[in-house]
Amino acid sequence: MTAKHILTVLRDADEEFGPSADISCPGVTEACAEWVECTSAECKTFADERPSADDFTAHGQEHRYFDESHDSYWGIRSGFCYAENSGDAAAEEFAEQEKLDAGRYTVTVEVDGSTVIITGAERVNA
Repeated sequence: MTAKHILTVLRDADEEFGPSADISCPGVTEACAEWVECTSAECKTFADERPSADDFTAHGQEHRYFDESHDSYWGIRSGFCYAENSGDAAAEEFAEQEKLDAGRYTVTVEVDGSTVIITGAERVNA
């Protein structure tokens, strides 16, 4: 699942450090939603009883099970975009690989676990 975002390259590429870039999200979607561990006691108990159950709704929030190599937990949506909050390194790497000049670009973003994948830069005229 992918979502359109705006990639802003803040300055031209510096030979030593590369470009400075960040991602802004026009509206959080299923493709870019950030999930954080649910700290509700109700969910902690449920997770202990059924550690790999299907997604469920509790205390009015959708829950999704995450089985990370170092930790497993029930997550809830934070309301924020994972790419916008955690994608700066990916944005800068993408801008450098694509040799993007300073400016704004529409890009496609996919969040796969804790990895932000950016493709398809198209310059925004402004």
